[in-house]
Amino acid sequence: MAAALALAIKDMSGANRPHELTLSPLVALLLLVNGGVLVAAIRVHGQRLARRRTVLRGLQHGGLWLYAAVCALLLVIATATAIDVFLAR
Repeated sequence: MAAALALAIKDMSGANRPHELTLSPLVALLLLVNGGVLVAAIRVHGQRLARRRTVLRGLQHGGLWLYAAVCALLLVIATATAIDVFLAR
């Protein structure tokens, strides 16, 4: 996600309008890969949480879900921008 955010910031710093964002398809792809890794991490952590419940593990699991929600929101925004870029050409 850090790479996707860095690319998005670099792309936005050089663009004046949304149709000038050229790296949005790459940002969307990076966030999609990040989502796949995140699903695996939530799954593994959920299995650990099922074995032994503690407050800290519960908070960590909630944090993973919050992180997943933020990533999903960024993925939707990047995908919408990528579609706008392709339609503007």
